[in-house]
Amino acid sequence: MTDSLLDTSLIHFDHPWVLLLFLGLPFLAMLLGKERPAPSVAFTGLALLPADLKKPKGGPKCLHRDVLRYVILSIFILALARPQRPYGNLPDHAKGIDIMLTLDFSKSMEVEDYIWEGKQVSRKIALVEVIKNFMEDRTQDRFGICGFAKFAYLASPLTLDQNWISQILDNIDTGTGTAIGDGIMLSVDYMMENPDREKTIILVSDGMNNRGTPPLEAARYAAQQNIRIYTIRIFPQILGTSAYAQNVMFRIAEETGGQFYQATDTHSLTSIYDQIDELEVKRVEQKRFQSYHELFPWFLALAAGLLVVELVCRQWLFRRLP
Repeated sequence: MTDSLLDTSLIHFDHPWVLLLFLGLPFLAMLLGKERPAPSVAFTGLALLPADLKKPKGGPKCLHRDVLRYVILSIFILALARPQRPYGNLPDHAKGIDIMLTLDFSKSMEVEDYIWEGKQVSRKIALVEVIKNFMEDRTQDRFGICGFAKFAYLASPLTLDQNWISQILDNIDTGTGTAIGDGIMLSVDYMMENPDREKTIILVSDGMNNRGTPPLEAARYAAQQNIRIYTIRIFPQILGTSAYAQNVMFRIAEETGGQFYQATDTHSLTSIYDQIDELEVKRVEQKRFQSYHELFPWFLALAAGLLVVELVCRQWLFRRLP
């Protein structure tokens, strides 16, 4: 805690306008540094002194005795500005978030009805290439892969190694079946190994669940763990508005506070991942400090201590005849 209090990188002032008082310090120094009143003495004989010694001096040559006084005044101004250091939910961008890529690797993902760089490719290849681009600008996030077909399986644990994630995506084989619910359940279980991190699941499928855990039951389990699920239906034909309420992917997103998207081609798939990228960046940036360490008592204590020192110095070191 002591080290955090000494970190000045996050200190701010609750009343920053008070700092404008610093502008008046030079004028105060000029005013007090002018010629001082003649001292009164209890004996005569000043006529014998040279003329330049009779006249009390002010100005810059006398300011050295007042430096400590101006330092004390400056510290009081800082205290009045109420310096604070926030703590609590610090926006640590280096920490990043955990993103589990929960992907459908059923046989239907091998259908070649998408275009990538001018070539006809499968849904799987288009998805993999878009995901690679999505990861490029999220170097502080950890990615994991949970694939599902007839069964769900962990293809990669959460990691910062994007090259590893890319290699896994390129080498996953497809199978029969579509176990969406099992994919969600497995993803949530692995993500909860790090409960303190922000968590998001991006679920992609081109079919309906036909194996394992009911998807909405899995979605409720994810919602209980505060995990959002963005769902992407990757299919050339778009769902009509009337069919939304009955679509399992839409209902999963609705249950967990995520968003439902439809990717009918590679362009729309890329656009969807761009939107998710923007939403997740905003969620991280919206973290705010919850509490504050008040630092002004330390400034006041320092000023009071220096004031005592200044008074002692004036009585003993800078003492003048009355």
